[in-house]
Amino acid sequence: MAKWGSEHPRGMLLQGLSEIRGSMYTSSNVAQPTQYGIYGTITPGEVAESRRENAYGMDEERSSGSVLDSRLAAAESRADRGREMSLERG
Repeated sequence: MAKWGSEHPRGMLLQGLSEIRGSMYTSSNVAQPTQYGIYGTITPGEVAESRRENAYGMDEERSSGSVLDSRLAAAESRADRGREMSLERG
């Protein structure tokens, strides 16, 4: 495992090189993306992990019985009663 912050100098170098390369094309106004090694920049893995944690939190909220779940259950029971009534008539 690498030392904490050991990728920062490499990230700064790559950032500087990409900005120099971007300055050669003066007609472009696109900003250069921040390199992943620079301190404070989140990596794609960290983004995926936070999304996964948020998804787990949403599943827990659903299982706790939200208003939407109760209304959905009520609508399904009304639909079931409607089917039973149509079967009795037919």
